[in-house]
Amino acid sequence: MFNKPMYMTEKGFATVRGQLERLRNERLPEVSELLTDSFGGGDLLDNTEFLLLRDVLGSIEHQIWELESVLRNAQLIAREESDGTV
Repeated sequence: MFNKPMYMTEKGFATVRGQLERLRNERLPEVSELLTDSFGGGDLLDNTEFLLLRDVLGSIEHQIWELESVLRNAQLIAREESDGTV
């Protein structure tokens, strides 16, 4: 699925790039810090907060991978002006 060209406009490309940057620069560090803070000693298998944050971190990392793949395979298309005929 992610090896095929992903056709998108410049606006769509910018939107995907913005989502990727937000995940990399905001969400990933935020959740990583919360995960580190949740260690707090004790058995990690009994730490529900740690387990939840670990899953959230994995989800964010997967989303980053997907968006990078979309951008890597992006094929920009020009938006053509329509004269109103079909």
